[in-house]
Amino acid sequence: MAWRSSGTTNAELVDNLVQNGLISNSDVEQGFRRVDRKHFVPKGCEDEAYSDSPIKRGGVHISAPHIYCTVLEALDLTPGSSLSFLNIGSGSGYLTCIASEILGPKSLYYGVDINKEALNHCQEAVAAWHTESSSTTHNNNTNSSNNNNDNNRTLPLMYFIHGNGLNIQPDAGESVVGFDRIYAGAAISSSQQKKIQQLLSPGGVMVAPVGSELRKITRMPMTTATATATVQSSNTSIDIDIDSDDFTTQIISGVHFASLVSLPRKNTIIPSAQWSTTNHHLYPASFQKATKTLLLCRNSNAIQPIVEERPRDKMNLSASLPKEVWLHILSFTTRKWFEPKLSEVELLRRENEMMRLRLSQEQSNLSQTRHALSRAESRNRLLQRQNQIHLSVARRFHHHLENMLLHGIDSSSTEEFSLSPEIVSSTQSLIEQTRNTLFNAELSRMDVSFEMMEEDESDSDDDDDDDEEMSFDSDTNLSVAESDSAMVADDNSSFIIQGQQSSAENARQVRTVSISSADL
Repeated sequence: MAWRSSGTTNAELVDNLVQNGLISNSDVEQGFRRVDRKHFVPKGCEDEAYSDSPIKRGGVHISAPHIYCTVLEALDLTPGSSLSFLNIGSGSGYLTCIASEILGPKSLYYGVDINKEALNHCQEAVAAWHTESSSTTHNNNTNSSNNNNDNNRTLPLMYFIHGNGLNIQPDAGESVVGFDRIYAGAAISSSQQKKIQQLLSPGGVMVAPVGSELRKITRMPMTTATATATVQSSNTSIDIDIDSDDFTTQIISGVHFASLVSLPRKNTIIPSAQWSTTNHHLYPASFQKATKTLLLCRNSNAIQPIVEERPRDKMNLSASLPKEVWLHILSFTTRKWFEPKLSEVELLRRENEMMRLRLSQEQSNLSQTRHALSRAESRNRLLQRQNQIHLSVARRFHHHLENMLLHGIDSSSTEEFSLSPEIVSSTQSLIEQTRNTLFNAELSRMDVSFEMMEEDESDSDDDDDDDEEMSFDSDTNLSVAESDSAMVADDNSSFIIQGQQSSAENARQVRTVSISSADL
């Protein structure tokens, strides 16, 4: 029901998307309702804001809402998560804002676009949406009897960068840690997919149009093997080529996207988010807890009392440095710095999940391959039969022409069948030129009888004429075109052979001709 979900308001648009089955996730639905599309359409196209169709004017383009429904549900977004989201070819910023409404303010959002006009429009649209959202929240809080600070809207960290999404540096900035979710807003090639998917962090998901397919690429979660490789790589080089076996690919649907612009080839660095006391509340819970513990312990004594089971002094390292130094150190940490290490059991469990996911993907690929092979074989059989039918028809007309020419020469004195010498000469030349093509040794070995053509699909037929040859004699009134149509109908073939119907005078001159190559 894509393209049929247009409305006159944002609420009506979302209602139609839900009613037509394009949105099945309630979190995605709420994200669409909280982000009004009117802010993001190109200027001058506000009347089309709630149409379920793509809109493009100049360098600003926004996809149809039903496409974003499919993409957002495939990205597996969980409310309240602390993820890093990268939108390559961010365009108007509409999808990024919907993703921020689903994930919440503790996630980090990046958008990259090479078109300066689109980037400026995106920044203006996001600012207008933020303003409207803040005013709406303020009005709701004013009218609420339980107004408190918890109801105040918290805006997430969003960075929209002018750069080339195909040349993002993997060894600098936020790319070193990796991104949990990636979306490409324009079509990319398979080689470009392999390059971009390297930016995924373990367990990350990427959705992108690759050629004419919308694909979901998932990087395998951290396992015992990858955990060891990560430790080793951290001591050598960050820029490593991740094995393709670490990714699974799922085809979501067929799509048609414009290609992602690849020029100019400028290197792009996604800046790392820098921690400070002002954005501390936007960081993951594990980071906030560790930072709080560190700073609280700074106020304690540097020398801790002796513990009986450990007859030695315990050093409070957090108290060994001033607070200002710790704040400076924390500004260099990443959002995932204080996440606890996974236990051996958890790593093995994730490895087991990875194997099950990979097995499921391989089974799906095998099923698709078998289906494609079956269709190709069926198509090949039909083409072979069509070729055999065309060959048999051509041979008949060749014999027919020979008979007409022979009769014309023998009866040149009669007025009805008189042929000029020029026609006789050109016809004889044509017959000689086509003889080798129609009756060469390779084609003569082909059995083009109707019975042989039907035996693949007529095992249940009770007819006892399998060994008969189809032939025509002088008493036959069935034309060549009519007999060929009957052949195709009996074989349940979808091909219809349309031959030129012979006249009654010419049909009487046709001698008995066998279609079987044994008689040719």
